[in-house]
Amino acid sequence: MLVRGDSVIRGYLDKENNNGAFLDGWPKTGDLGYLDEKNYLHYVGRSKEMYISGGYYVYPLEIESFLNAYPSVNASCIIEVPDETWGEVGVAFIVPEDGVTLDADEQLLYCKNGLADYKRPRKYFIRKDLTNISVGKIAKQEIRGNLASFLSELRGMFSFIVSNNSKIQQPDDFVCQAVVFFFIHPLPHN
Repeated sequence: MLVRGDSVIRGYLDKENNNGAFLDGWPKTGDLGYLDEKNYLHYVGRSKEMYISGGYYVYPLEIESFLNAYPSVNASCIIEVPDETWGEVGVAFIVPEDGVTLDADEQLLYCKNGLADYKRPRKYFIRKDLTNISVGKIAKQEIRGNLASFLSELRGMFSFIVSNNSKIQQPDDFVCQAVVFFFIHPLPHN
C-alpha cells in the first residue's frame, strides 16, 4: 500500500534513506492489500511477513485469522521457517481459551478442510501466552528470533511426538510453556 496526503511526508531530508522507501513521492507502508469490485480496501498483512511456500505467496494474517476462528483458540501467530521441500513453511503458535482442551485430530481436520496444502502450518505449538509489544500486537520478531533455541530446547525436553488422537490440555507450568501437539510432514501438491 502507498499513501499520500497533505500531512504525509514526500521524502526524507537525507536522500539516501529514500531508496526503496518511496515510489514517485508516495511512501511505501509495508502493508499489503487489494481493492474489491466496490473499491473497498482489504488488508492482507505486512509484506515483510509474507513468505513463499511451494511457489505460492502465503500471508500469515490469513492463516492466523483462520486459526483464531476455531472455537477454542484465543490467539495464534504464524512464523515462517526454511523447508527443503516447500522453500518455506509456517509454524503455528496457538494460545487456547482458558481451561480448554484442544483435540489434535479436530485441529488437523479443521486446517485440512479450510486451508490449501501450501498454507497449512507444518508444526503446531500450544502456548500459555504469546509475548506482546506495547500496542498489544504479538511480538513476532521476538518469537522468530528465539525460534531456533525454542525448537532446540523442545527437542531436549521431549523424545516423542504426541499422536494425532491424543488430547492436549493447556500446559500449566512448562519452562518453554509449550507442547508439540502434532507434526505434519510436508505433503506433495495435488
